[in-house]
Amino acid sequence: MKGREMFKYMIFLAIAALIAIALFISCGDNDDIVGSEKETINELISSPPYLLADGLSTAIIVASVLDSAQKPARELPVYFQTTAGTITQQVITDQDGFAYAILQSSASATDIQATVKATVLDTSRSLPKAGSGAHQMKLQIQGIKETSGRKLDLAKSTASGSNTASINVLFLGISFKGELEHNSLPADGISKSKLKVTIKETTSKKAVNGASIDLAAAYGSIVNKIQTNDMGTAETDLTAYSIALVDTVLLEYGDLFMDTLFIQYERPNIQLSPQFSYLIADGISRKTFTIAAKSQQSNTPIINAEIKFSTTNGTIAPSSAKTNTEGIASATLTSAAQLDSNVLVIARLNSYGDTSRVRFIQPLLGLTPTHGDLAADGNSQMIFTASLLLPDNTPVSGAEISFTTSAGTISPATGFTDAAGRVQATLKSSFEANSNVVVSAAFQEMNRSATVRFLSPVLTLTPSESKLLANGVSKQTFTATLLSQTNSPIANAEIGFSTTSGTISQPTATTNAEGKAFTDLRSSTVPDSNVLVIASFHEVADSSNVIFVQSSTQSGLTLAGQAELLRDGVSSTDIIGTVLDDNGYPVADATVFFSAQYGQIPETAVTNSEGKAIVTYIADANENDAAEVITATVGSSAATHNIQLLGLTMLLSASPDSIPADGSSTSEISVQLKLTQSQLAVPGINITFSSDLGYIGTTAATDAQGVAQIELRSASQPGTATITARYGLFVRTATVQFYLNSPQSLLLTANPNYIWVKETGNQEQTVITAAVLGVQGQPIGHQVAVKFYLQNSPGGGAGFVSASGPPTSETEPIMTQNGQASIGFKSGTVSGTAEIRAELQDSPTTLSRQAVVVIRSGPPYIWIDPADPNHVIPHMTLYVDYNNQDGWSALREYKITALLGDKYNNPVEQGTTIYFTTTGGVITTDIKTDNRGFGIVSLFSGNPLPYSCPTNSNNDPHFIENPNSPGNYLPIVIPDFENGQVINSCGNTGENDGYAVIYAYTWGRDQNGNDATVFSTTGTVFSGPIINFQVYVDPPVDTLSLGQVATIRVKVWDFNGNPPGAGSSMKAGTSAGKLSVESFMPEKDRYGFGATSFSTHLLNNLDPVQDEPQMAEVTIELDAPNPGGRCSGTVYVYLKIQ
Repeated sequence: MKGREMFKYMIFLAIAALIAIALFISCGDNDDIVGSEKETINELISSPPYLLADGLSTAIIVASVLDSAQKPARELPVYFQTTAGTITQQVITDQDGFAYAILQSSASATDIQATVKATVLDTSRSLPKAGSGAHQMKLQIQGIKETSGRKLDLAKSTASGSNTASINVLFLGISFKGELEHNSLPADGISKSKLKVTIKETTSKKAVNGASIDLAAAYGSIVNKIQTNDMGTAETDLTAYSIALVDTVLLEYGDLFMDTLFIQYERPNIQLSPQFSYLIADGISRKTFTIAAKSQQSNTPIINAEIKFSTTNGTIAPSSAKTNTEGIASATLTSAAQLDSNVLVIARLNSYGDTSRVRFIQPLLGLTPTHGDLAADGNSQMIFTASLLLPDNTPVSGAEISFTTSAGTISPATGFTDAAGRVQATLKSSFEANSNVVVSAAFQEMNRSATVRFLSPVLTLTPSESKLLANGVSKQTFTATLLSQTNSPIANAEIGFSTTSGTISQPTATTNAEGKAFTDLRSSTVPDSNVLVIASFHEVADSSNVIFVQSSTQSGLTLAGQAELLRDGVSSTDIIGTVLDDNGYPVADATVFFSAQYGQIPETAVTNSEGKAIVTYIADANENDAAEVITATVGSSAATHNIQLLGLTMLLSASPDSIPADGSSTSEISVQLKLTQSQLAVPGINITFSSDLGYIGTTAATDAQGVAQIELRSASQPGTATITARYGLFVRTATVQFYLNSPQSLLLTANPNYIWVKETGNQEQTVITAAVLGVQGQPIGHQVAVKFYLQNSPGGGAGFVSASGPPTSETEPIMTQNGQASIGFKSGTVSGTAEIRAELQDSPTTLSRQAVVVIRSGPPYIWIDPADPNHVIPHMTLYVDYNNQDGWSALREYKITALLGDKYNNPVEQGTTIYFTTTGGVITTDIKTDNRGFGIVSLFSGNPLPYSCPTNSNNDPHFIENPNSPGNYLPIVIPDFENGQVINSCGNTGENDGYAVIYAYTWGRDQNGNDATVFSTTGTVFSGPIINFQVYVDPPVDTLSLGQVATIRVKVWDFNGNPPGAGSSMKAGTSAGKLSVESFMPEKDRYGFGATSFSTHLLNNLDPVQDEPQMAEVTIELDAPNPGGRCSGTVYVYLKIQ
């Protein structure tokens, strides 16, 4: 520290010439009273006028003292004071009358105004001298170098006084902050997180340049000192520790600015693949294993980590490898020439690793079939099966088999054997014939093969001969058939078609399931006696011969079509005119002219390749019969066709012709359709309906009597509905009057208005009824459709009863009877309140008020294992506020909270009684649950005290009978906190005395709906006097070198072997080095049962430059509420600096 103070003083002297505070003070003759006028302070200089409030920055305060003769006053004491920071208190002036004091700033996050005051002291009595003359003193700042962004205010830098002078210096507040780039790193010893420290002036936010920051990490690696740049920041890297834990990073600037950061070193995620494989036990087979190293939280690769590989048999190389940019490292295992069913391949990153299993085997590899034939069609397939067995026929599963072929394709190229030791691959043929295709299956160095022939398929084209007119439109269909040499159809093969004359409709076509593909040949207009049609499939082909013959002139015209049509404006028939030449062949592309007397027909049509011209004739609409004559002509030829047109009569009626305007009343609309002359009914005719008011269907068909009927439903507003019926060009209208009598409101009720959750044996269904009221407030007389909706529900399957499935939240429309509609409503598995509403389907704005149904919860529930009655899952939870208090020697209260639920996890009904007993102390015997299923009782420690083997068997925790299996006792296990160091009431060192078991029960039902006792147990500790408190170094060490760590362990328990009670604290401190843990016990509310074993680590972190070797005295103090709970222990470890 002396060297450090000298260094500071040198800095002070270096900057003294830059900043000065000057004081000019009046002088006088009277020097016999305090504050002599003969010696006054004339000049006080501070360098600089503002300092960083970092507890480090300094300035030299120079006081110039003149006597009454205005000459320098020598060897005169000057007393310095400051309102902030520290300053040299008393200085003797030198031969030039100057006194130098060092001002050091204080550490502060905010700006501080410091006033520095200097006073002349009497040399004999050390008291300030009083002034009596009128002398003048002037204070000023000289030689100040202004910094960037700041301008010195000279007006505020002057002062005057007598015997004393003062000047203000501003300490600029400092903000000090450190932050880590990552809050977690893999515990790999190589991963890094950027540490950034920022130091700035608090008010101006100006950077503090050149500030030195001390760093330390409890476990990771970091430089011990960094310095800020001109941005006020300093950065460095923290390297992760190789063990998973939480590290503490300490930052210190000066003596008072400190920050503490925490970072989690996570266990790296190490995965070795494959996890299992086989190798032939031949000493040469190899398998590559890959390790992937990633961080556990961010899943990012761990780069450049050294992975060590090892094996229990065979050889693996390399023995270590660095991970690449993807966190991957690999090594290859070579088998041994001996069988081994449990070879381990181990990959490690520091203390973390993963293991794969390998078997060195001598298997038998088989491949079936060994030979076969496939059609060379590029599509035919054959399945091959490779099998891998041990000599005793044991299947080898999970082995990788590779497949290859000398022709065609095989997939998959690799596969893994199944539980039967088999794996399959599919060979697909090529288009080229090949009599020696070799298919191979390989397992490492083993290989088996099979031979397959790719045989050319057989292609035939039919018909083999054909004759067509050379008219450019005649056509012939050709069929190509592709078969294998075993006459099996080849489907999905692409056949190519071509011709030497004419036109092919499909140049390519795909064969169907029968191996057939089709195309059409259309003739040209040039006669040709040697036309070839060719079908090809890769290397195979076939052809047919076709002759195009000369076409003759047209010579005949005929007409065909229906002879009778309804005269409705829509009935139609195709009129076919056929034109033949003088050879009797069809004439294509001939124009035929058509005409009709009544109906509509196109004027012209052109014949197709078959010599046919086809047009559609549409009858007109009329009530009278008529004889239609259709005439066709082509060239000099003409033909006629007669059609009898049948007149129709269409009548429309409504019954009744007036209905209530209630949205549900209906009127029957009827249409009668008859032939006018014969009065015969016309059945099967679709009539189209529409209405400008109300609701009506769109179509209805006439029946055997020629009648089509449909319903008109009224609207909710009054008016006259005009109904229109249409058939063809026939249109008829009728009217229906809607008069006012619509529903006005809905009244919704539930009976009963409460039910229970399902499967409780209680009522789980209620009836919801909606009454539809009219304008007079009475139920309406006609039917309307009502829908019910579940507006709000606790869920769990509650809903309306549905005949077609589970309960629903919305019903189908229900028609009212006598103005009412009803629906059943069932509960689900969750208790609560269900809100139901209803509305009219045809008038959704007519809503009901909500009906409320309360769904009550079921009885308490417990699941009992049929095979083990002690294995239960009760819907009862017990919670103790304090699991451990000093209740053995003092009266303490423990709050026991019980939460009770039904089968579906709902709170049981309020008022359910829960009963309690205990093996120690006194407990409230029963409590009733609140509306949330909670009940709270108090357990008081005291007699009878809990023992593992009490004299009164009623308090024995091992004899609590299972209430659902008489004679069977619950498997209660008492903790042995200190691991067998204290003898209990049973005479052994197992379960501890002082542990009270609380047993709570009530009556409910099990999973089968049977009555059962629902119970649960918990426990708490009555901690007693402390009898054991040990502090020791384990393993024993008495000396630590730099960076070494010693483990210090603490053992503490009461006379029953239990931990101290809640509210205890245990602290550790050391005179040198650093402890990893200084506080061992959590606060009372988070104490739990406590513990009997603790540890901390002492790190030798001495500074080899500044520190000396020394003895570290580590003291651990316990402060527990138990009797004898105040104790301490000390160990000593010598810390070296080598």
